[in-house]
Amino acid sequence: MEYVVIYEKGDSSYGAYVPDLPGCFTVGETLEETQTLIQEAIEFHIEGLQEDGDDVPQPSLNLSTQCDIPFFGKHKIIETYINEEYPALFSCKDSAGHLYLVTVGENDQDKTWLRVCISNERFNLIRSGGIDLRNAFIDPENGYLFRVKVSYDAPTQSSPEVIRPNEISEDLLPFPGERLGLKTNIKFRLLSLSQ
Repeated sequence: MEYVVIYEKGDSSYGAYVPDLPGCFTVGETLEETQTLIQEAIEFHIEGLQEDGDDVPQPSLNLSTQCDIPFFGKHKIIETYINEEYPALFSCKDSAGHLYLVTVGENDQDKTWLRVCISNERFNLIRSGGIDLRNAFIDPENGYLFRVKVSYDAPTQSSPEVIRPNEISEDLLPFPGERLGLKTNIKFRLLSLSQ
């Protein structure tokens, strides 16, 4: 069984919880550590339910399945990696089937979406941890990405912008080295170089 795990980024740590398993949560200093800890917490939680003779809840994908990105329309969410009051880091497809990685941030003045197009190969590398989340944005395959900043005071005056990686606001980017490490069908090979 595979359960949806919600990761939340704090000021100096990460939290993770499983909506289908009430009381199953953990906190870690890094995303990688938190992923390991939540896996252990899920196993421990299920063992406890079984020992007590309680039913183990079946996984239900009860997260938002669509996100409306201003000016780009509805996107089907594939996976949510960080969820706050809204999906804050997720992978999705537009109506034409193009894959994207999206991060969303907000402050008192505005809400900003950062959307980068990714190929199927890159998507699998990101999921498996072969490419860290920060590099997925600062090193886009096609050299650019889209930013949509919507001001709370003047929402109709915003528009999408094509930007280069050096124009990304630091507060929208994941921390250096953050990786997902999810199971994929990608196999890595070690190459040895002979002199």
